[in-house]
Amino acid sequence: MKKILFVCTGNTCRSPLAHAFLEKKANTEKLAIEVKSAGIAAKDGLDVSTNTKEVLKEKKIPFKHKTKKLNKELVAWADLILAMSFVHKHYIINLYPQASSKIFTLKEYIEEDKSKVENKEKSKDSSLEIIDPFGLDLEVYRKCASEIEECIMKMLKILKKEGSESN
Repeated sequence: MKKILFVCTGNTCRSPLAHAFLEKKANTEKLAIEVKSAGIAAKDGLDVSTNTKEVLKEKKIPFKHKTKKLNKELVAWADLILAMSFVHKHYIINLYPQASSKIFTLKEYIEEDKSKVENKEKSKDSSLEIIDPFGLDLEVYRKCASEIEECIMKMLKILKKEGSESN
């Protein structure tokens, strides 16, 4: 079973959306994937944002979630850690350097041309990041959710390919 951890700032918007989308797809397609999410600055036990709830409701994805602060147990648990931005990625690597080989941004992980990744990261190009919708209107959340959902679809193809190659 592949264990995937999504990480953002407060664990109220982006990482719970990615968590919900991947969990639903993995269950629908009967894939051996376990999913969790956390935030680098999250306070344990809070609800996701109202707009996150609304977007998931619109997409008919039931999702019960309480925020969780990133910790060493979650990092150790995960086979793959997908951050929403380079700031998150580097924060996690700085705290847990032993896990650096399994930490990527979500968009970095799905990028087919890996040479683009290094150049974009060095130039602080935000195209490999998921924009933070926190505090913005529902339409921004919808766009963010669509972007994440598209990434999850590409990610599933990679995970399926990895799974078939390891058999």
